[in-house]
Amino acid sequence: MSSSNNQIDNWEGYTFWQNKLFAHTFSRFLGIKLVLFENIFAYEFSYPYSNIGKKIYLRFPQIGSKTLLSNFYNYSKEQKISNSIINILSDSNELELLGYNKDVNGTVVIDLTKTTDLLLNEMHKENRRQIRQSSDDLSFEQITDISTFNDWLEHYELFINSKNLHKNIRERTRLFKFFRHMFQNHPSFFKIFMCRYKNSIASSAILFIDKNPLFRHGSSNIDLLKYNPNHRMHWEIIKWAKSEGYENYDLGGISFSDNPTYQGISRFKKRFGGDVYKYNIFTRKNKGYKEKILNSLISVKKRYT
Repeated sequence: MSSSNNQIDNWEGYTFWQNKLFAHTFSRFLGIKLVLFENIFAYEFSYPYSNIGKKIYLRFPQIGSKTLLSNFYNYSKEQKISNSIINILSDSNELELLGYNKDVNGTVVIDLTKTTDLLLNEMHKENRRQIRQSSDDLSFEQITDISTFNDWLEHYELFINSKNLHKNIRERTRLFKFFRHMFQNHPSFFKIFMCRYKNSIASSAILFIDKNPLFRHGSSNIDLLKYNPNHRMHWEIIKWAKSEGYENYDLGGISFSDNPTYQGISRFKKRFGGDVYKYNIFTRKNKGYKEKILNSLISVKKRYT
């Protein structure tokens, strides 16, 4: 298995966050405020995406200048935003001096310039076994018509219900409208693939394609996992992306935490044999955010007592 844990210099980050088409569409459909800093997009979230107070994310600016970071910090402070979060490839002593706490996440990138045989050989033996033992009754397809999209959306809603995700109905409705709009209007950027077991959807993957495909959202049918649809689906996506001439396939985020849930997802992705790239997450909480939460809870209690 090929793995390099520190080569963050030649990974561009999740470039879709700074893609103009994505930024404006995402913010419009999900009711998120876009804030510009030196032509770099930051995303300001409020209820229902942030239960109390506001959050603002600056995600993967290609140029993390001191002026940019300083302006972002000052805006967050002036607007009294509860959580200020920056995802950036480089280190920043300046941010730590400003009170930001540093954490590290990562991603797994498959090098599609390698031959298919080499990619398979570089996988962990467990992933190779799962792919080879996946059921012959699994079929792989890209969703291209609205009828199949609607079937997939029903499957996806059942999945997020089972995982207790997007519980707020307003948030969920907006997210689904965003998916539908992107599917119908921007098929070169937004693609959905899935594996069926006979006639049932067993797993699916949403890809965002800026320069190269990125696995952004996934789903699965727990009753059909014994047929190995997730391993098979990503292997088929790798072969598809390679045939389309893309240079890499980004399997999306992995965590280095001790949380068993995150460990399982990260292990699944790393076993595909790609390079592991790290990036930094700097988080700063407004000093008064705890007091705001307490005051909000007190206010609610008084209202109903």
